[in-house]
Amino acid sequence: MKALPFVLLAVFLLTVLVNTRTGIFVAVLIRPVIDCFYEARYAIFDIKPTELLGVLLPLIVFVKLFVSKEHGFVRAPLAYVWFAYMYLQLFGTAVIITVGGDALLGMGYFFRAFNGFIGYFLFQEFFRTQKEFRILLIIHLVAGIVPLGMSVYQNLLGGVIRSEATIGGLIRNIGFYHDAYTIRLYCFQTLAALLLYWSYFLKGTEIISRAVLITMGSIILLTIYKIFSKAGYLSLISWFTIWVLARRKILVLVGVLIMVLGVAMLGDSRFYETIETVYSKEFHVMEGKGKTDQLFMGRVGVWKHALAEFRINSLPLKLVGDGSPHTGAHNDFLRALLGTGILGLVMYLVLLGVIGYGVLRRYLQSNTPLNVMALMIFTMWIIDAIGLVPGAYPGYQIFAWGFIGLALRGSIDGDFMDFNKRPEFMVPINLQNGN
Repeated sequence: MKALPFVLLAVFLLTVLVNTRTGIFVAVLIRPVIDCFYEARYAIFDIKPTELLGVLLPLIVFVKLFVSKEHGFVRAPLAYVWFAYMYLQLFGTAVIITVGGDALLGMGYFFRAFNGFIGYFLFQEFFRTQKEFRILLIIHLVAGIVPLGMSVYQNLLGGVIRSEATIGGLIRNIGFYHDAYTIRLYCFQTLAALLLYWSYFLKGTEIISRAVLITMGSIILLTIYKIFSKAGYLSLISWFTIWVLARRKILVLVGVLIMVLGVAMLGDSRFYETIETVYSKEFHVMEGKGKTDQLFMGRVGVWKHALAEFRINSLPLKLVGDGSPHTGAHNDFLRALLGTGILGLVMYLVLLGVIGYGVLRRYLQSNTPLNVMALMIFTMWIIDAIGLVPGAYPGYQIFAWGFIGLALRGSIDGDFMDFNKRPEFMVPINLQNGN
C-alpha cells in the first residue's frame, strides 16, 4: 500500500514526459488517490506523495510551455498579472529561506503558489478542441468516483473509514483524506464537470448517461450535506443560484424556496436542526449571546491574534513577509498579508480583482455554461478564502484557475474564437426557450 502513490507518480511522470496532455489527464485521475497518502509515514526524504505531485506537475508543464512553439504563456489573457504575482512570491520564498532558515519550507511555499500560476495556463493551452474538452470533463468525472465511493461506503452503507467530530457533536465522514475540505473539493470539482458535460455533450436519448450523472449528482449533494461545512453550504447555494439565474429558470428558484419553506413548516426538523447547529456560533453572536471571537469556529480570534503579531513586525517584514508561509492562517487574505507582506496582499487582491472582473465580463457578454461555471468557481474561491487558504492548496488551484483560465481564453481549435461563435460546440444557453 505504501508503494501505491509512488507507482502512480511514476506512471504520471512517464506519461507526461511523452505527451503533456495525456500526463495532465493522469494527474487529474490520480490526485484523489494520492491525497489519501498525506501522512508523514508515506514521505520519502521528508517529501510526501501529495507534495511530490505538487512539484512535478507544474515544473514539467512549465518547462514544456516555455520551450514549446505551439504553446506558451504570452497569448493567455491576463498573463502579465500572473507573472507579477509570481514575481512577488519569490520574495516570500526568499524571506522564508533567509529569515525562517528553512529551505525546504520555502520551496514548498513557492510550489504551492506555482501550482496556481501553472493551473491558470494548463487547461487553456492543452484543451481547446471539442474532443479534448470532452475528455477533460470525463476524466474529472472518473476521478470523482474515488471520493464519492468513500462517501457511499460511509454515509449510505454504514462503513467506517475515518471520521472527525465538528461543531455540536456532528460527525463528518472524510474517508482516507486529511480533513473535510479535501472531500468537499472533489465533490465540487466533480459537480462542475457534471454540469458542463450535461450542458455540452448529452443528447436527448442518452438515458444511461443521464442516469449515471443524476446518481453522481445525488451522491455529491448528500456528501456536501454530511460534511457540515459552513463554506460548503454557502458555496452550494451560490452555485445553485448563479446557475439557475443564468438559465433564467426563475420559477425553479422560486419553487425550491417554496419547497424548503414547506419542509421547514411541515416536514422533518432534523435537517434544519443540523443547519442551526452548523451555524450556531454565528446565530449566538447575532443574538448577543456569544463573542465575535467565536465566529467561524473560533477563526476570528485566531485572526485577531495573528494581526496583533503582524503589528509588532519590523517595516521590511511587514512589506515582504515574516519568514513563514502561514498556511494555517484560516484566511487566504491573512495568509497573503503575513506570508508575503503588504506588497503580496496588494498583488493578490489585484490578481483576484482583475480575474473577477474578467470572469464577470465574459459571463455578461456570453453566458455559455463554461462562462457561468467560471463565475461559480470564482465565487466559491472567495467564500473559501474567508475561512481557508485555497491559495496554498495545489489541487484546488489547478481545478479553479484551470477552468477559469479556459473560460477567459474563450478559444478552441487554436483559432482564439469565442465559444459562442461555434454553434456545434460551447453554444450559449438559449434564453429564449430556457434550454
